[in-house]
Amino acid sequence: MDLVSNILKYASLDRTAKINNLLKAPRFDNLKSDFDIRSRAAMELMPLLLLGQNKTVKEPRHSIDCREESANLLNAIKEIPYRGNLFLLFIVNQCFLVIDNKPLMDLSAMTSSDCILALFSSYYIFDITYSELVKISLLLLQA
Repeated sequence: MDLVSNILKYASLDRTAKINNLLKAPRFDNLKSDFDIRSRAAMELMPLLLLGQNKTVKEPRHSIDCREESANLLNAIKEIPYRGNLFLLFIVNQCFLVIDNKPLMDLSAMTSSDCILALFSSYYIFDITYSELVKISLLLLQA
């Protein structure tokens, strides 16, 4: 069984409100039939699953932030001021690679899996260290 399926299976066993609310979000309506949606859900869920009960909802958004509504790009970037240097921002069907609170690249033509690969490639290319708040999740994916 692949990593994405394992993450989603484990998340379905977790009964915390944060995870249940995320799984019920409209953007995951086609979760079972669309691998791209499943991979994005797994990336969003992993920090919640690994961080434990005492963390805030904003901490997982340090590596990937998904918005269902048509949000203003710059306002969405600045909403969490202490966020790490590099993250993915999904706004509806658009994806942006954000570095130093500036959109570096529009990745909307790529699948969610390719966007995640672009995120890891950017960490390597720009020699950026992982945010401590999501380091465990990113190291697990990297392995």
